[in-house]
Amino acid sequence: MRPGRDRVRLAIMAPITLGLAARRGLPPMLLCLVMLNGICAGLFSPIAVFGASTPRFMVKAGIDVPAGTAFGSAAPEHRQRLFRHLLIYGLCAIVIAPPLVWAAVGWW
Repeated sequence: MRPGRDRVRLAIMAPITLGLAARRGLPPMLLCLVMLNGICAGLFSPIAVFGASTPRFMVKAGIDVPAGTAFGSAAPEHRQRLFRHLLIYGLCAIVIAPPLVWAAVGWW
């Protein structure tokens, strides 16, 4: 993947995000941060080129990183708290955030 493609994604998404922020009266900086977070998350998706190739390159380099790295690297006494935080984050991201965004932005 060429380094310039990230700039292209940003150049395409930034005007859309800023236009949406201006139309709905939302803070532009907040929406830009959400947009950048979405771009970065999309890059690491298993169906994206970068997200699909990174694990293979790590295996070739001799770096074995299992899927549960976050839990494995945490101290045993902190794993329960980490699990609770991830569960709450997932709950907020999947159940609570969409209705709040739809209420603020409106249905498309």
